[in-house]
Amino acid sequence: MPDVVEKQKIEIIEEEVSDLHRGPVCPLCGDHSLETICHYPRIDRCLKCFHAFRTSPDNGIARSYSEKIAMPTFFEARMFARHHYDFIEKNIGFKRISSILEIGSGDGALLKLIRKKHSDIELFSVEPGKDLCRGLRQIPDLNVINAYIEETVFDRKFDLVIMSHVLEHVENPVEILRHIYDNLLDIGGCLYIDIPSQDFELASPKMASMAPATYLFFFNGSEFRRILIEAGFKDSFITGHKYSTIPKNYRKRMETISMLRNSNQISDKFRLFGNKALKKISLTIAAPVKTLGISVPREIPLEKYDSRYNNMAILAGK
Repeated sequence: MPDVVEKQKIEIIEEEVSDLHRGPVCPLCGDHSLETICHYPRIDRCLKCFHAFRTSPDNGIARSYSEKIAMPTFFEARMFARHHYDFIEKNIGFKRISSILEIGSGDGALLKLIRKKHSDIELFSVEPGKDLCRGLRQIPDLNVINAYIEETVFDRKFDLVIMSHVLEHVENPVEILRHIYDNLLDIGGCLYIDIPSQDFELASPKMASMAPATYLFFFNGSEFRRILIEAGFKDSFITGHKYSTIPKNYRKRMETISMLRNSNQISDKFRLFGNKALKKISLTIAAPVKTLGISVPREIPLEKYDSRYNNMAILAGK
């Protein structure tokens, strides 16, 4: 009997050593088949599930992202809020909803819009940023909890849970989704997710090098439903699309900035300054135009690849 136990121990150790030699593993599916998209920062894509991730993220960045993440501008936040509201209204209808929980509410642009149009819906917010919570508490009849969602316990469930640009920042997205499905969503309830599109963020090594440091994951649209199914959601209750909120020349400008940012040439420094300024101006103009409804964000199916589409809106029902 002792020989059998010792043999099992040796096999376990050999397997662990073998895993170390095989290198990084996909944190979503556990596979070792990876391709490197960008070397600095190191970003790998899994060849099995096709999602990508930072191989060596900043330690603790997920726990402190509320302090490090760049919040959207006033018009950007309202542009996203308008898109989220319209998507939910079209696919569910707010008349069917009596309670909403938003995870990572930011400045509360979406919750303000919902409260303005629906005074009878119970609204809850879980937001880890202390300063942001102070602003959220100004929204009428909004229950605000200053915490991470993993640390929050509710004695009730919700008709709708919203996560806009949150899932790419967390270290354990599948566990978060499973927690929402098991503990936060009521029967017949829906989860609304908005996340950056891998098509845009990793369109080229130059684009990948410019990805925000707080992005731990880069999700593949056509394969994202597998993550939701693993968390408990049913395939028939998953819908969504990719959409664009950026000017047409935005990606080209980003790649130019990436190419020039480490150059010491005086002419390149002037070009870098000019491209950064034009990038900011184009976004400043695009956001209010879309917010006011003058220009509607372009949409394509989740399964279609197109690097011009920078976000994904996904709805999953229970």
